[in-house]
Amino acid sequence: MVRREEKIVYQDIQFPQIKKRLYIFTNHVSTIDGIAKVLLPGSYWPIGSELDFKIYTSLREYADVIIQGRETASGYPTLKTIRNQGVNEKRKLKGKKPLLYVVVSNNPDEKLLNSLKDPGHTETLLVTSQKSLVPDDFLNITKVMRIGEEKVNVVEMCEILYKKGYEYGYAEGGPRLLWNFLEAGIIDEVFATIAPKIYGHSGKTITMIEGGTLSSKNIAEFNLISVSQQKDELFLRYRKHI
Repeated sequence: MVRREEKIVYQDIQFPQIKKRLYIFTNHVSTIDGIAKVLLPGSYWPIGSELDFKIYTSLREYADVIIQGRETASGYPTLKTIRNQGVNEKRKLKGKKPLLYVVVSNNPDEKLLNSLKDPGHTETLLVTSQKSLVPDDFLNITKVMRIGEEKVNVVEMCEILYKKGYEYGYAEGGPRLLWNFLEAGIIDEVFATIAPKIYGHSGKTITMIEGGTLSSKNIAEFNLISVSQQKDELFLRYRKHI
């Protein structure tokens, strides 16, 4: 049965535990026509409301690991936001250890290097493949883990992190990184916001996941476990169908 929530969209969130790897959840906002981002100049951003953004960042308190791809990590001040919102302090009050901030990239560059500087109290980790070229400067500011020959094996990464004592991973994107998780069958839960907008599609728009399409026999199916209407936005929570 769908539980309709009012005023507080998500509170005291509980996740199942997978006793082998990280339990992976993600969050995204899209328009009515399914667009998550427009790659054109203009005032397309933000797609969602202030409440949507607040939910996006507050979900970090329920994760042990935040996972981003290179472009997302380079484009947004994630470490600064974690510090300003006092996420690690809130986790400490709950008896939890500080967040681990993981960036998955096969091509770490100077822009990514700059984004990992000044981490505050948040531990950082660059996960890359065996054949990736990692500039020496990265070794001075973050730990580096190599998993997979040509590209990062995200399943193995989640298994290793679980063995290190982490249970829940918040995969924040971008769309190509989420495709790697979807293809591997390890997106366990999705928080989705539907914004009351329609953009249309011109080849300069992207959706929640980009990079491939699952076969008709392997489509990932989810159960709707909660829904909340806040003004004209819908906040949906899905858990993978087992």
